[in-house]
Amino acid sequence: MTIKVTKLTMFRNKFSKVGRVANANISAIQQKYPVKQIYQKRLKNGKIGLLLSEKNNSDFFIVDSKGVLVSIKTENKNTLEGKLYNRVKGFYADLGLVLRKVEQSILRNKKTGKIEEKALRYWSIDGPIHNIVTSKFGRQSQFPVTKIAKNIHSGVAQKSETSSGDIVYWEFYSRP
Repeated sequence: MTIKVTKLTMFRNKFSKVGRVANANISAIQQKYPVKQIYQKRLKNGKIGLLLSEKNNSDFFIVDSKGVLVSIKTENKNTLEGKLYNRVKGFYADLGLVLRKVEQSILRNKKTGKIEEKALRYWSIDGPIHNIVTSKFGRQSQFPVTKIAKNIHSGVAQKSETSSGDIVYWEFYSRP
């Protein structure tokens, strides 16, 4: 069950190691954002999920006894080009070191609601960086709209066309 974090919730958290780590994270969030509400859920595997939610943005953290394991930041906004959805997932090691990061962006047409551009950027600490942008066939707006697509270098990216006419741009770097 998801509950709103109160002083009682933080008191109950003091009785477990995971709860004490969650309390430290809750305190840090409350110092940074004093007026925003934080929600907590105890997961079946013993971990705790923390949610900081607003109208168009949300932050979600999974905490275990060693610290934050996963952070997910989601953002929705209306732009001139359409509705932009952006999600960044970070996967962490014991000491807060980022092991892997995945960023997804989707641009939807305001009138039709159909996806016009999808972008994916992912990397791991011991692997390469991949930027993949798919721009739909017959698209009216210009190519680099999402944050990820603006990072694509036209001289480096490989361009291909799918059977449906969509254009795919793929960029690959061997090191982060």
